[in-house]
Amino acid sequence: IASGLTAGGKRLYLSKGMSGTGTITIIVFSLVVFSFISRIGGQVCIQGNVRLVDGSVSNEGRVEICNNGTWGTVCDDIWTMDEAQVVCRQLGYSATNAVAFEEAYFGEGTGPIWLDEVYCVGTESSLLSCSHNALGDHDCDHSEG
Repeated sequence: IASGLTAGGKRLYLSKGMSGTGTITIIVFSLVVFSFISRIGGQVCIQGNVRLVDGSVSNEGRVEICNNGTWGTVCDDIWTMDEAQVVCRQLGYSATNAVAFEEAYFGEGTGPIWLDEVYCVGTESSLLSCSHNALGDHDCDHSEG
């Protein structure tokens, strides 16, 4: 007997069969990828995506990152040009003229603070590729990020 269900666009199969005198249950998972996606304020929130908020133009603003379908802020501890370049690159902007601002320059965020102690070399393709504390593990408040 085989039954299946769909999760994240992939099919999961549960097979049950007889072997000798006992019943063996085999669970086979084909590549299942769960991603948290939500739409908040017209912007799609996909795990690891970044956005700029409260800038006067689209290529400036407070850095926010999506985690578990929720946008949250990034603390500015040790925030430098390297981290700013990674964010610019991730958003599709040139990293050449990236500028790093501190102390909630574009206003204080609200909600969760997802990232702290972010350290990038500057060549990473995404902010989550940089060294950082575990998501949600921080020692700052919104006045910093």
